[in-house]
Amino acid sequence: MSETIITSSRPVVVGVGLTDESPYVLRKALGLIKDPARIVALHVKDRISVLSVADPESTMAVEAAQEALNRSTNERLAELCSTYGIEDWRIASGSPASQLQHLAQELDARAIVVGSHGYYGWRAILGETANSVLYDAFCDVLAIMSRDHASEPKTEYKKILVCTDLSDATAEVLRAGLIVRQRYGGEISLLSVIKPLRQVYPGLDTAVLTDPSLTFEHQAETQMTTQLEQLCQENAIEDYQVRHGDLAREVHACVDESGIDLVVMGNHHRHGLKLLTSAAPNEVLHGLTCDLLAVHLQDNS
Repeated sequence: MSETIITSSRPVVVGVGLTDESPYVLRKALGLIKDPARIVALHVKDRISVLSVADPESTMAVEAAQEALNRSTNERLAELCSTYGIEDWRIASGSPASQLQHLAQELDARAIVVGSHGYYGWRAILGETANSVLYDAFCDVLAIMSRDHASEPKTEYKKILVCTDLSDATAEVLRAGLIVRQRYGGEISLLSVIKPLRQVYPGLDTAVLTDPSLTFEHQAETQMTTQLEQLCQENAIEDYQVRHGDLAREVHACVDESGIDLVVMGNHHRHGLKLLTSAAPNEVLHGLTCDLLAVHLQDNS
């Protein structure tokens, strides 16, 4: 069996922004992983370009200010990490997503944990670090929703939604959800979403499909129901749903209706031209109100 973010002994890279949300992200990461020795905290500074100036004293002043900022950042990061028993912390500069991916590959990390705000609408167009990490992930990614926690946030995953298309990857994704359930003593719901045929083929005349028993969607639902029932019986899962529509919209509906704490779904590494196409975890993350665990799946295409 493949390892998971919980069962592995490999490192986990946690992005730390040194904002008010950083302790929350670290607490959630530790609640899942338990062993602070596995966590490598990474803070990524914005790359600052300093223009050359003719006055040497001005240049020295800018360099001194940067050194002071570096010292302050290191002290704050060290203090935060020591609070949670984390002994390995690092500082880099540049793109947060690129630096997180680079360190994860360098350490052969099992997962990247990063805070997310679940942006949607016009803010989603601008993107965020979690989406960028998901697009090019070589490992699991845990996106921790930190948009609003004025009150003390929950740090346990008691209600888990596992999204599956019932492909060959189902066992790996479900296993990750089952291990999270075991860690927290929670409960799991399964969800499969059927995209309406008219959305897949906009020009299709569905009026000719007069017999519902012969339609693709009806047959797909019957088959999915049978498979989901079997998975529930084999893994002591009580609840499953088959929905019709847009994947992200239906996942968001399930999360809101059932008070889900964590969505678990598969994620393929994307490269080349595939980066220009949509990816299910990215679509779901936009507007999501809970955490998302994207399980890295091998791309056999």
